[in-house]
Amino acid sequence: MRISEYTLLQDAFDSAFGFMLNRIGDELDSSSVKDGRDLDTTGRERLAERCFSEFIIALEEIGVRLDDAVVTRD
Repeated sequence: MRISEYTLLQDAFDSAFGFMLNRIGDELDSSSVKDGRDLDTTGRERLAERCFSEFIIALEEIGVRLDDAVVTRD
């Protein structure tokens, strides 16, 4: 069975989204900022890295190994 890349990425994102929200909450709680628009550049980069890590973990949990991925064009 072939699964579309969109479906695969959507499933991984859905799995990671709750954890991403937790990371955002952690970052906002650890700073005195209560509005994400006021995060400094370093805070935004750190937050983006943490959310991306959660997304990669979700991909790996559904069996995707990026080092083995083959990109094709249909």
